[in-house]
Amino acid sequence: MLHVCAVAFGLETLLLPQIDYLRGRGLSVEAACSPDPRVEKLRARGYTIHEIPIDRELSPVPNSKSVLELGKLMRAQDYDLVHTHAPVASVLGRVATTFDEQFVFARLENCYRELGVSFA
Repeated sequence: MLHVCAVAFGLETLLLPQIDYLRGRGLSVEAACSPDPRVEKLRARGYTIHEIPIDRELSPVPNSKSVLELGKLMRAQDYDLVHTHAPVASVLGRVATTFDEQFVFARLENCYRELGVSFA
């Protein structure tokens, strides 16, 4: 399983309990987020974090690079499930999954539920 979020702060404050729960039941759970000093601290605690720059606004060039990097990671790691978080990271993660039929997103016809509130 891969969690995709824009910033390590969200990963650290919101997702670690869920990651710990899933890992405690024998599942492999990794995360991708933008480079941040928190990433090394999380890695030191045993979490697998992939640093991929994820802009927090819609910007065609940086967003395209993020989609390509996420897609490359997803194909290399062969995840069964990709769970996206935050508005822009969610869009980029969903776009990256559409390039390969193996992802749950694609099989469920982009089944998506956004947690939280999006602000324009």
